[in-house]
Amino acid sequence: MDEKAVKAEVKNSVLWIRLNRPDVLNAFNEQMGTDLHEALKDAEKNPKARAIVLTGEGRAFSVGEDLNTSRVMYESGKPLLLGEVLRSKYNPIVARIRRMDKPVL
Repeated sequence: MDEKAVKAEVKNSVLWIRLNRPDVLNAFNEQMGTDLHEALKDAEKNPKARAIVLTGEGRAFSVGEDLNTSRVMYESGKPLLLGEVLRSKYNPIVARIRRMDKPVL
């Protein structure tokens, strides 16, 4: 079974959300996006968490998008709709962070 792409734990009233793909410098893939969105949604409702720290496991926070996904799409002849990827994948995460009542670092 694969380990989750995002880990979350509360320590001393701080919820630590960790991107968890250190072998690829936390390159952002679809599973990480789903897991991060869920972790942020859970963080909003968690009464034990008074603040949230978003960080990465290993030596990098994140190198950005996992380009293997784009490569596979390119090689299959599918169009790379980067604007749609931003709107559907990244913007909802940023919007959720901005709407949070708790401070996010």
